[in-house]
Amino acid sequence: MNDIIILISNDMYSSRVFKPIIEKYPEIISAIVDCKSVGGNIIKRIKRKIKIAKGAGFHFALYKFLETTGYQILSILKGKPTFYKLAKKNNIKYIKTNDVSSDDFIKNIKKLQPKIIFSTTTQIFKKRFFEHVSTPVLNGHGSLLPKYRGATQYVWYLLNKDTNAGVTIHIMEQGIDTGNILMQKEFFIEENDSAYKIHYKIANELSKLYADVCELKLEDLKFTKQNEENISYCQIPSKNDIKLLRKEHKLIPLKDFFKLV
Repeated sequence: MNDIIILISNDMYSSRVFKPIIEKYPEIISAIVDCKSVGGNIIKRIKRKIKIAKGAGFHFALYKFLETTGYQILSILKGKPTFYKLAKKNNIKYIKTNDVSSDDFIKNIKKLQPKIIFSTTTQIFKKRFFEHVSTPVLNGHGSLLPKYRGATQYVWYLLNKDTNAGVTIHIMEQGIDTGNILMQKEFFIEENDSAYKIHYKIANELSKLYADVCELKLEDLKFTKQNEENISYCQIPSKNDIKLLRKEHKLIPLKDFFKLV
């Protein structure tokens, strides 16, 4: 596999998934794209974040701050390279975009002519992206699809008292998490795992799968359809959901935050 573009967010999740890939396979990566977590202009992004904070509450908003800005600061203090530094060191293009479905970004993609795109961005890809970009996009998802389509699987594993979890790499299409599956891997949830630690484990397992993809040729990628009979969904948790996790000290214990970098 070569001529890969990686879409990232500057957070713990993308860092754990893709920094090992960039360090191991720099010669096959043509660009790293730093995407905002929410697409659109700054007003749209602020409105979206306020909506999430109102629905899920202050402690979930704090969680998101710690796994994004907090994680970046802690990583730098611990001497870990940023995505920008990794790109510069390995002569990889570093691009920023507010909206993956914008005209400018789509033009950039076409200009770069990647053979494949890897993604961990939380942005929603709009219909126009798929109408204008024929390059396959492989998304990393934090469950064994079609179970737990949607967001924040790492919270719902705990709320639903699951004992096992999993990850999926699937091809992206207009539906949310509906695309055909390339690879999956299951792992166990330990008794004392927090939501943050499960999120961390998800990222590590996805990194291993993306490394496997890097070893393949594009024509060797084999996809299977999702089983439409076993679909379940999850969404941004409510204040009460987060309250339950905090009561059990399972949202983001500080020992997990400082240790898992």
